[in-house]
Amino acid sequence: MHFHATNDRTVPLACRAIGRARQGDVANVLAVSAGYGGYKTTQTVTAPTGMTCARSVNLVGKRLEFCTFDGGHDASVARLRYGYGRVIGGTGRRSCPLIA
Repeated sequence: MHFHATNDRTVPLACRAIGRARQGDVANVLAVSAGYGGYKTTQTVTAPTGMTCARSVNLVGKRLEFCTFDGGHDASVARLRYGYGRVIGGTGRRSCPLIA
């Protein structure tokens, strides 16, 4: 599960140099992960707070989900709750004390 802003300049989707190192390309990382995990089926769905998500499932039922939202570098409780619910289950309200 990963969510990312489409216009994030702090941590952009595309790779970039940071000093002598390079920050990875999100699309490339997802493609490698999908290949490694055998994720074949992808569907595009609309999620809370205006996110668009690409959902993939492999043969053993594990999920790979990547969601984007308009805007820049940002975090929201609603997106964290959504991600928590997709990974752990439930709403994240009572079982995760760090998410108010």
